[in-house]
Amino acid sequence: MSCHLRVWTILLAVGLLVVAGCSRSPESPKGSFLERGDKYAAREQYREAILEYRNVLRLEPANARAMRQLGLLHNQLGEFAQAFRFLLKAQELTPDDGEVRLKLGGSISSRESATRRARRRLCPHQEPNNVDALALLADTSTTPEQVDATIKRIEGALATVGAALVGLRKPVSARCRASRA
Repeated sequence: MSCHLRVWTILLAVGLLVVAGCSRSPESPKGSFLERGDKYAAREQYREAILEYRNVLRLEPANARAMRQLGLLHNQLGEFAQAFRFLLKAQELTPDDGEVRLKLGGSISSRESATRRARRRLCPHQEPNNVDALALLADTSTTPEQVDATIKRIEGALATVGAALVGLRKPVSARCRASRA
């Protein structure tokens, strides 16, 4: 009799384990990733938190909380291009989130500031024939005045550098005409 009792006990234990395993919610892994991400973020372990939130997005690509946290963490790390991408998506998912809107605005401002700094750093005044500096200047020219000044600089450099700038001049002129229209 004790042999039968042992078999029934084992079957009951296995049955309970199967029922417990099947009763886990499919939301459970996502929830644990979010919880771990929050814990890492609170401890300022931003890289680890980013991995956890990315795992959430793997399971649910439109998870607003994970999107928001990824944007804020990348912003905290100074990774503004990545922050911008996640913050923009988070803002679409939760348009009333004031912190996301604030960080998104700061991210846009930082990107614009970085462009201005890059323009100054590669300023053609220091190296008037630097093709990379002139290309950056052409790519970041936004106002008609900047466009006209860039065209003049490229034309001035054409006389000195020659063929290296010929390919650069045409796209800039086309872009300039398009921005004036």
